[in-house]
Amino acid sequence: MTDGSPKEQVESPLVALVRVRKEAQQAVARFHAEVEADRLAIRKLLSEPTDTKAHKPESRPEQRRKDDAVGVVRETGAQAGDDEKNFSRPTDPDTQGAEGTFTRYDIVTWERIKNLVEWRTASLVEDIHKEISKDHSLVELQGIHPVPWQLREVIQQRAESWVQRLYDACCDVYKRSGNQLSVEFDRAVWAYCVEPFIMREMQTNAFGYRASKLLELLLCAVGSPPENRRFLKVGQKDCCLAVRNMIWQRWHDKLHHLPSTIDAAAAAIASSNEMRRRAVRIVAGLASETSPVPPAVPAPEPQPSAMPEDAAISLAGGADAATWEGIEITFLSDERVQIHIGKTHETRNYAEFGFQDNKSKNPNRAWETLRRLAELRGIIRDGTQAGLPWPKLEKRVQEIRRVFRKHFSICSDPLPFVKGSGFHARFKISRGPSFRS
Repeated sequence: MTDGSPKEQVESPLVALVRVRKEAQQAVARFHAEVEADRLAIRKLLSEPTDTKAHKPESRPEQRRKDDAVGVVRETGAQAGDDEKNFSRPTDPDTQGAEGTFTRYDIVTWERIKNLVEWRTASLVEDIHKEISKDHSLVELQGIHPVPWQLREVIQQRAESWVQRLYDACCDVYKRSGNQLSVEFDRAVWAYCVEPFIMREMQTNAFGYRASKLLELLLCAVGSPPENRRFLKVGQKDCCLAVRNMIWQRWHDKLHHLPSTIDAAAAAIASSNEMRRRAVRIVAGLASETSPVPPAVPAPEPQPSAMPEDAAISLAGGADAATWEGIEITFLSDERVQIHIGKTHETRNYAEFGFQDNKSKNPNRAWETLRRLAELRGIIRDGTQAGLPWPKLEKRVQEIRRVFRKHFSICSDPLPFVKGSGFHARFKISRGPSFRS
Protein backbone atom coordinates (compact mmCIF):
# COMPACT_ATOMS: atom_id res chain seq x y z
CA MET A 1 0.00 0.00 0.00
CA THR A 2 1.37 3.38 -1.01
CA ASP A 3 0.71 6.77 0.52
CA GLY A 4 1.00 8.67 -2.81
CA SER A 5 4.18 10.47 -1.77
CA PRO A 6 6.29 12.00 -4.63
CA LYS A 7 9.24 9.74 -3.78
CA GLU A 8 7.26 6.64 -4.74
CA GLN A 9 5.79 8.05 -7.98
CA VAL A 10 7.08 6.62 -11.28
CA GLU A 11 8.48 9.13 -13.82
CA SER A 12 5.98 9.62 -16.64
CA PRO A 13 7.08 8.93 -20.27
CA LEU A 14 6.66 12.61 -21.20
CA VAL A 15 8.87 13.78 -18.32
CA ALA A 16 11.45 11.12 -19.21
CA LEU A 17 11.45 12.25 -22.88
CA VAL A 18 11.97 15.89 -21.85
CA ARG A 19 14.81 14.90 -19.55
CA VAL A 20 16.52 12.73 -22.18
CA ARG A 21 16.23 15.44 -24.83
CA LYS A 22 17.70 18.03 -22.47
CA GLU A 23 20.66 15.73 -21.75
CA ALA A 24 21.11 15.17 -25.50
CA GLN A 25 21.12 18.92 -26.13
CA GLN A 26 23.78 19.39 -23.47
CA ALA A 27 25.87 16.62 -25.04
CA VAL A 28 25.53 18.19 -28.48
CA ALA A 29 26.55 21.58 -27.08
CA ARG A 30 29.71 20.03 -25.68
CA PHE A 31 30.29 18.28 -29.03
CA HIS A 32 29.93 21.60 -30.91
CA ALA A 33 32.47 23.21 -28.61
CA GLU A 34 34.96 20.40 -29.27
CA VAL A 35 34.39 20.56 -33.03
CA GLU A 36 34.90 24.32 -33.05
CA ALA A 37 38.14 23.88 -31.12
CA ASP A 38 39.29 21.34 -33.71
CA ARG A 39 38.38 23.70 -36.58
CA LEU A 40 40.33 26.54 -34.98
CA ALA A 41 43.32 24.24 -34.52
CA ILE A 42 43.19 23.22 -38.19
CA ARG A 43 42.96 26.84 -39.35
CA LYS A 44 45.88 27.76 -37.11
CA LEU A 45 47.88 24.88 -38.58
CA LEU A 46 47.15 26.06 -42.13
CA SER A 47 48.02 29.66 -41.31
CA GLU A 48 51.36 28.86 -39.66
CA PRO A 49 53.44 28.85 -42.91
CA THR A 50 52.31 32.40 -43.65
CA ASP A 51 52.40 33.77 -40.09
CA THR A 52 55.58 35.77 -39.73
CA LYS A 53 54.63 37.82 -36.66
CA ALA A 54 56.78 35.70 -34.36
CA HIS A 55 60.02 36.22 -36.23
CA LYS A 56 59.49 39.28 -38.41
CA PRO A 57 61.99 42.10 -37.79
CA GLU A 58 60.84 45.63 -37.32
CA SER A 59 60.20 47.35 -40.67
CA ARG A 60 63.03 49.54 -41.88
CA PRO A 61 62.57 53.05 -43.33
CA GLU A 62 63.83 51.94 -46.74
CA GLN A 63 61.31 49.08 -46.75
CA ARG A 64 58.51 51.52 -45.97
CA ARG A 65 59.65 53.80 -48.80
CA LYS A 66 59.61 50.86 -51.18
CA ASP A 67 56.06 49.98 -50.13
CA ASP A 68 54.97 53.56 -50.63
CA ALA A 69 56.39 53.42 -54.15
CA VAL A 70 54.16 50.47 -54.94
CA GLY A 71 51.16 52.77 -54.78
CA VAL A 72 48.80 50.18 -53.33
CA VAL A 73 45.52 51.88 -52.37
CA ARG A 74 43.13 50.55 -49.76
CA GLU A 75 39.41 50.40 -50.53
CA THR A 76 38.98 52.82 -47.60
CA GLY A 77 41.38 55.31 -49.23
CA ALA A 78 44.36 54.65 -46.91
CA GLN A 79 47.76 53.63 -48.21
CA ALA A 80 48.79 49.98 -47.93
CA GLY A 81 52.33 50.69 -46.79
CA ASP A 82 51.42 49.59 -43.23
CA ASP A 83 50.01 46.25 -44.38
CA GLU A 84 53.41 44.63 -44.82
CA LYS A 85 52.31 41.30 -43.36
CA ASN A 86 50.52 40.49 -46.63
CA PHE A 87 53.92 39.99 -48.28
CA SER A 88 54.72 37.08 -45.97
CA ARG A 89 56.53 34.12 -47.48
CA PRO A 90 55.73 30.49 -46.74
CA THR A 91 58.39 28.74 -44.70
CA ASP A 92 60.00 25.72 -46.32
CA PRO A 93 60.40 23.10 -43.57
CA ASP A 94 63.09 21.35 -45.59
CA THR A 95 65.44 24.33 -45.29
CA GLN A 96 64.82 25.19 -41.63
CA GLY A 97 66.94 23.96 -38.72
CA ALA A 98 68.33 20.48 -38.43
CA GLU A 99 65.62 19.03 -40.65
CA GLY A 100 67.27 20.68 -43.64
CA THR A 101 70.17 18.26 -43.42
CA PHE A 102 67.90 15.38 -44.46
CA THR A 103 66.82 16.85 -47.81
CA ARG A 104 69.29 17.10 -50.66
CA TYR A 105 68.72 19.22 -53.76
CA ASP A 106 71.04 17.97 -56.49
CA ILE A 107 72.49 20.98 -58.33
CA VAL A 108 74.09 18.72 -60.97
CA THR A 109 70.64 17.53 -62.07
CA TRP A 110 69.49 21.11 -62.46
CA GLU A 111 72.60 22.24 -64.32
CA ARG A 112 71.95 19.64 -67.02
CA ILE A 113 68.71 21.35 -68.02
CA LYS A 114 69.15 24.90 -66.71
CA ASN A 115 69.81 26.76 -69.97
CA LEU A 116 67.00 25.19 -71.96
CA VAL A 117 64.51 25.45 -69.09
CA GLU A 118 65.29 29.14 -68.50
CA TRP A 119 64.72 29.85 -72.19
CA ARG A 120 61.43 27.93 -72.13
CA THR A 121 60.38 29.70 -68.93
CA ALA A 122 60.83 33.13 -70.53
CA SER A 123 58.80 32.01 -73.54
CA LEU A 124 56.14 30.50 -71.26
CA VAL A 125 55.74 33.73 -69.27
CA GLU A 126 55.27 35.71 -72.50
CA ASP A 127 52.64 33.26 -73.73
CA ILE A 128 50.76 33.39 -70.41
CA HIS A 129 50.68 37.21 -70.48
CA LYS A 130 49.04 37.03 -73.91
CA GLU A 131 46.57 34.40 -72.70
CA ILE A 132 45.56 36.50 -69.69
CA SER A 133 44.56 39.45 -71.89
CA LYS A 134 42.30 37.15 -73.93
CA ASP A 135 40.89 35.11 -71.04
CA HIS A 136 37.16 35.93 -71.01
CA SER A 137 36.58 34.19 -67.66
CA LEU A 138 39.07 36.59 -66.03
CA VAL A 139 37.98 39.72 -67.90
CA GLU A 140 34.34 39.25 -66.88
CA LEU A 141 35.25 39.23 -63.16
CA GLN A 142 37.98 41.90 -63.09
CA GLY A 143 37.19 45.34 -61.70
CA ILE A 144 34.66 44.08 -59.13
CA HIS A 145 35.32 45.10 -55.53
CA PRO A 146 35.55 43.35 -53.20
CA VAL A 147 37.17 40.62 -55.26
CA PRO A 148 34.52 37.92 -55.88
CA TRP A 149 35.29 34.38 -54.80
CA GLN A 150 34.67 33.21 -58.35
CA LEU A 151 37.63 35.28 -59.59
CA ARG A 152 39.88 33.76 -56.95
CA GLU A 153 38.77 30.28 -58.00
CA VAL A 154 39.52 30.99 -61.67
CA ILE A 155 42.93 32.50 -60.84
CA GLN A 156 43.78 29.53 -58.61
CA GLN A 157 43.05 27.05 -61.40
CA ARG A 158 44.97 29.13 -63.94
CA ALA A 159 47.98 29.37 -61.60
CA GLU A 160 47.95 25.61 -61.06
CA SER A 161 48.06 25.07 -64.82
CA TRP A 162 50.91 27.61 -65.25
CA VAL A 163 53.13 25.84 -62.75
CA GLN A 164 52.18 22.49 -64.26
CA ARG A 165 53.33 23.72 -67.69
CA LEU A 166 56.62 24.85 -66.18
CA TYR A 167 57.14 21.47 -64.55
CA ASP A 168 56.22 19.68 -67.79
CA ALA A 169 58.84 21.73 -69.63
CA CYS A 170 61.48 20.62 -67.11
CA CYS A 171 60.42 16.99 -67.49
CA ASP A 172 60.51 17.20 -71.28
CA VAL A 173 64.02 18.69 -71.36
CA TYR A 174 65.30 16.14 -68.84
CA LYS A 175 63.81 13.18 -70.72
CA ARG A 176 65.17 14.41 -74.07
CA SER A 177 68.66 14.24 -72.57
CA GLY A 178 68.14 10.51 -72.01
CA ASN A 179 67.36 10.59 -68.27
CA GLN A 180 64.52 9.07 -66.27
CA LEU A 181 62.38 11.12 -63.89
CA SER A 182 63.03 10.47 -60.20
CA VAL A 183 62.44 11.82 -56.72
CA GLU A 184 65.85 13.54 -56.86
CA PHE A 185 64.83 15.22 -60.12
CA ASP A 186 61.57 16.50 -58.62
CA ARG A 187 63.40 17.96 -55.62
CA ALA A 188 66.00 19.65 -57.82
CA VAL A 189 63.29 21.15 -60.03
CA TRP A 190 61.49 22.41 -56.93
CA ALA A 191 64.59 24.03 -55.41
CA TYR A 192 66.04 25.66 -58.53
CA CYS A 193 63.05 26.26 -60.81
CA VAL A 194 59.52 25.95 -59.38
CA GLU A 195 60.12 27.57 -55.98
CA PRO A 196 61.99 30.58 -57.49
CA PHE A 197 59.24 30.93 -60.10
CA ILE A 198 56.66 31.14 -57.30
CA MET A 199 58.58 33.14 -54.69
CA ARG A 200 61.77 34.84 -55.94
CA GLU A 201 61.10 38.58 -56.31
CA MET A 202 62.49 40.85 -58.99
CA GLN A 203 61.77 44.40 -60.15
CA THR A 204 58.79 44.50 -62.49
CA ASN A 205 58.26 48.19 -63.25
CA ALA A 206 59.95 51.59 -63.21
CA PHE A 207 58.53 52.44 -59.76
CA GLY A 208 60.63 49.81 -58.02
CA TYR A 209 57.82 47.31 -57.50
CA ARG A 210 59.13 43.79 -56.90
CA ALA A 211 57.29 40.51 -57.40
CA SER A 212 57.99 36.92 -58.38
CA LYS A 213 57.14 35.73 -61.88
CA LEU A 214 54.06 33.91 -60.63
CA LEU A 215 52.91 36.82 -58.47
CA GLU A 216 53.28 39.20 -61.43
CA LEU A 217 51.10 36.90 -63.53
CA LEU A 218 48.54 36.69 -60.70
CA LEU A 219 48.41 40.49 -60.39
CA CYS A 220 47.81 40.80 -64.13
CA ALA A 221 45.10 38.14 -63.89
CA VAL A 222 43.32 39.97 -61.06
CA GLY A 223 43.22 43.11 -63.22
CA SER A 224 46.37 45.01 -62.24
CA PRO A 225 48.90 45.16 -65.12
CA PRO A 226 52.24 46.90 -64.39
CA GLU A 227 51.16 50.20 -65.95
CA ASN A 228 48.16 50.38 -63.56
CA ARG A 229 49.87 48.89 -60.50
CA ARG A 230 49.57 52.14 -58.53
CA PHE A 231 45.79 51.56 -58.47
CA LEU A 232 46.11 48.06 -57.00
CA LYS A 233 43.71 47.55 -54.11
CA VAL A 234 44.41 45.59 -50.97
CA GLY A 235 41.66 43.08 -51.73
CA GLN A 236 43.28 42.29 -55.09
CA LYS A 237 46.71 41.96 -53.51
CA ASP A 238 45.43 39.69 -50.72
CA CYS A 239 43.73 37.47 -53.28
CA CYS A 240 46.95 37.06 -55.28
CA LEU A 241 49.08 36.38 -52.20
CA ALA A 242 46.63 33.79 -50.89
CA VAL A 243 46.65 31.96 -54.24
CA ARG A 244 50.45 32.16 -54.43
CA ASN A 245 50.88 30.68 -50.95
CA MET A 246 48.40 27.89 -51.71
CA ILE A 247 50.26 27.04 -54.94
CA TRP A 248 53.57 27.06 -53.03
CA GLN A 249 52.27 24.61 -50.43
CA ARG A 250 50.64 22.30 -52.96
CA TRP A 251 53.71 22.05 -55.22
CA HIS A 252 56.08 21.77 -52.27
CA ASP A 253 54.17 18.70 -51.09
CA LYS A 254 53.86 17.31 -54.61
CA LEU A 255 57.51 17.55 -55.61
CA HIS A 256 58.71 16.31 -52.21
CA HIS A 257 56.26 13.38 -52.53
CA LEU A 258 54.51 14.27 -49.28
CA PRO A 259 50.82 13.92 -48.39
CA SER A 260 49.03 17.17 -49.18
CA THR A 261 48.48 19.19 -45.99
CA ILE A 262 45.79 21.28 -47.71
CA ASP A 263 43.83 18.21 -48.83
CA ALA A 264 44.19 16.56 -45.42
CA ALA A 265 42.86 19.65 -43.64
CA ALA A 266 39.94 19.96 -46.08
CA ALA A 267 39.04 16.30 -45.54
CA ALA A 268 39.17 16.74 -41.74
CA ILE A 269 36.86 19.77 -41.89
CA ALA A 270 34.42 17.92 -44.16
CA SER A 271 34.31 14.97 -41.75
CA SER A 272 33.77 17.34 -38.81
CA ASN A 273 30.90 19.08 -40.62
CA GLU A 274 29.25 15.74 -41.34
CA MET A 275 29.47 14.77 -37.65
CA ARG A 276 27.86 18.09 -36.70
CA ARG A 277 24.97 17.59 -39.14
CA ARG A 278 24.37 14.11 -37.75
CA ALA A 279 24.31 15.42 -34.16
CA VAL A 280 21.77 18.08 -35.11
CA ARG A 281 19.52 15.44 -36.67
CA ILE A 282 19.72 13.32 -33.52
CA VAL A 283 18.57 16.26 -31.36
CA ALA A 284 15.77 17.00 -33.83
CA GLY A 285 14.44 13.46 -33.38
CA LEU A 286 15.64 12.14 -36.75
CA ALA A 287 18.06 9.53 -35.41
CA SER A 288 16.26 6.74 -37.25
CA GLU A 289 17.04 8.37 -40.58
CA THR A 290 20.75 8.90 -39.97
CA SER A 291 23.53 6.69 -41.16
CA PRO A 292 27.00 6.13 -39.71
CA VAL A 293 29.39 9.02 -40.22
CA PRO A 294 31.46 8.33 -43.35
CA PRO A 295 35.23 8.76 -43.07
CA ALA A 296 36.95 11.64 -44.81
CA VAL A 297 38.34 9.13 -47.34
CA PRO A 298 36.15 6.34 -48.81
CA ALA A 299 36.49 3.12 -46.81
CA PRO A 300 38.93 0.60 -48.30
CA GLU A 301 37.91 -2.78 -49.56
CA PRO A 302 40.79 -5.05 -48.48
CA GLN A 303 41.07 -8.29 -50.32
CA PRO A 304 43.95 -10.62 -51.17
CA SER A 305 45.56 -10.33 -54.56
CA ALA A 306 44.23 -12.81 -57.09
CA MET A 307 46.78 -11.94 -59.79
CA PRO A 308 49.17 -14.60 -61.04
CA GLU A 309 52.69 -14.34 -59.67
CA ASP A 310 54.08 -13.21 -63.01
CA ALA A 311 51.47 -10.47 -63.39
CA ALA A 312 51.67 -8.89 -59.95
CA ILE A 313 54.29 -6.26 -59.18
CA SER A 314 56.81 -7.34 -56.57
CA LEU A 315 56.92 -5.24 -53.45
CA ALA A 316 60.67 -5.68 -53.11
CA GLY A 317 61.30 -2.07 -54.01
CA GLY A 318 61.66 -1.02 -50.37
CA ALA A 319 59.51 0.88 -47.88
CA ASP A 320 58.00 3.13 -50.55
CA ALA A 321 56.32 0.12 -52.14
CA ALA A 322 53.90 -0.11 -49.19
CA THR A 323 52.31 3.26 -50.02
CA TRP A 324 50.69 4.75 -53.09
CA GLU A 325 53.18 7.62 -53.01
CA GLY A 326 55.94 5.14 -53.87
CA ILE A 327 54.25 4.05 -57.13
CA GLU A 328 54.71 5.77 -60.50
CA ILE A 329 52.70 4.82 -63.61
CA THR A 330 53.63 6.04 -67.10
CA PHE A 331 51.51 5.42 -70.19
CA LEU A 332 53.76 4.20 -73.00
CA SER A 333 50.87 3.85 -75.46
CA ASP A 334 47.08 3.59 -75.50
CA GLU A 335 47.27 -0.01 -74.30
CA ARG A 336 50.47 -0.31 -72.23
CA VAL A 337 51.89 1.26 -69.07
CA GLN A 338 55.18 1.15 -67.22
CA ILE A 339 54.99 0.78 -63.44
CA HIS A 340 57.82 1.90 -61.14
CA ILE A 341 57.96 0.81 -57.49
CA GLY A 342 61.21 1.92 -55.91
CA LYS A 343 63.98 0.35 -57.99
CA THR A 344 61.60 -2.17 -59.58
CA HIS A 345 59.84 -1.46 -62.85
CA GLU A 346 57.52 -3.56 -65.04
CA THR A 347 55.41 -3.01 -68.14
CA ARG A 348 51.81 -4.19 -68.30
CA ASN A 349 49.05 -3.97 -70.88
CA TYR A 350 45.44 -3.25 -69.94
CA ALA A 351 44.55 -6.95 -69.68
CA GLU A 352 47.49 -7.81 -67.42
CA PHE A 353 46.65 -4.81 -65.26
CA GLY A 354 43.01 -5.88 -64.87
CA PHE A 355 41.24 -3.38 -67.15
CA GLN A 356 39.99 -5.76 -69.86
CA ASP A 357 36.35 -5.89 -70.88
CA ASN A 358 35.27 -9.51 -70.46
CA LYS A 359 32.97 -9.44 -73.47
CA SER A 360 34.94 -7.56 -76.12
CA LYS A 361 38.43 -8.29 -74.70
CA ASN A 362 39.22 -4.60 -75.36
CA PRO A 363 40.18 -1.97 -72.76
CA ASN A 364 37.21 -1.14 -70.54
CA ARG A 365 35.86 2.31 -69.69
CA ALA A 366 37.87 2.54 -66.48
CA TRP A 367 41.09 2.21 -68.52
CA GLU A 368 40.01 5.20 -70.64
CA THR A 369 39.44 7.22 -67.45
CA LEU A 370 42.84 6.15 -66.10
CA ARG A 371 44.44 7.30 -69.36
CA ARG A 372 42.65 10.65 -69.04
CA LEU A 373 43.93 10.88 -65.46
CA ALA A 374 47.47 10.48 -66.84
CA GLU A 375 46.86 13.29 -69.34
CA LEU A 376 45.78 15.55 -66.46
CA ARG A 377 48.79 14.41 -64.36
CA GLY A 378 46.77 12.88 -61.55
CA ILE A 379 43.91 15.34 -60.95
CA ILE A 380 40.36 15.21 -62.38
CA ARG A 381 38.41 18.18 -61.05
CA ASP A 382 35.00 17.43 -62.60
CA GLY A 383 33.13 15.40 -65.19
CA THR A 384 33.82 17.98 -67.88
CA GLN A 385 37.55 17.31 -67.71
CA ALA A 386 36.93 13.57 -67.95
CA GLY A 387 34.32 13.93 -70.70
CA LEU A 388 31.77 12.05 -68.57
CA PRO A 389 28.67 12.85 -66.50
CA TRP A 390 29.56 12.98 -62.82
CA PRO A 391 27.76 9.70 -61.85
CA LYS A 392 29.63 7.78 -64.57
CA LEU A 393 32.94 9.37 -63.55
CA GLU A 394 32.36 8.22 -59.95
CA LYS A 395 31.64 4.69 -61.21
CA ARG A 396 34.86 4.63 -63.27
CA VAL A 397 36.88 5.88 -60.30
CA GLN A 398 35.41 3.16 -58.08
CA GLU A 399 36.50 0.53 -60.61
CA ILE A 400 40.02 2.02 -60.78
CA ARG A 401 40.23 1.86 -56.98
CA ARG A 402 39.12 -1.78 -56.98
CA VAL A 403 41.67 -2.83 -59.62
CA PHE A 404 44.53 -0.90 -57.97
CA ARG A 405 43.87 -2.35 -54.52
CA LYS A 406 43.73 -5.84 -55.96
CA HIS A 407 46.82 -5.43 -58.13
CA PHE A 408 49.10 -3.72 -55.61
CA SER A 409 47.65 -5.29 -52.42
CA ILE A 410 47.41 -1.88 -50.72
CA CYS A 411 44.17 -1.34 -48.81
CA SER A 412 44.06 2.47 -48.61
CA ASP A 413 42.35 4.66 -51.22
CA PRO A 414 44.59 5.35 -54.26
CA LEU A 415 42.30 7.99 -55.76
CA PRO A 416 40.50 9.97 -52.99
CA PHE A 417 37.98 12.71 -53.64
CA VAL A 418 38.89 16.11 -52.17
CA LYS A 419 35.96 18.48 -51.74
CA GLY A 420 36.25 21.50 -54.02
CA SER A 421 39.22 20.02 -55.86
CA GLY A 422 38.11 16.70 -57.38
CA PHE A 423 39.81 13.31 -57.54
CA HIS A 424 43.52 13.37 -56.66
CA ALA A 425 45.79 10.40 -57.41
CA ARG A 426 48.10 9.59 -54.50
CA PHE A 427 50.40 7.79 -56.94
CA LYS A 428 52.31 9.54 -59.73
CA ILE A 429 50.81 9.10 -63.18
CA SER A 430 51.71 10.69 -66.53
CA ARG A 431 52.17 10.04 -70.23
CA GLY A 432 55.57 9.03 -71.55
CA PRO A 433 57.35 10.72 -74.45
CA SER A 434 56.48 7.80 -76.74
CA PHE A 435 52.76 8.14 -76.05
CA ARG A 436 50.59 9.13 -79.02
CA SER A 437 46.96 10.01 -78.51
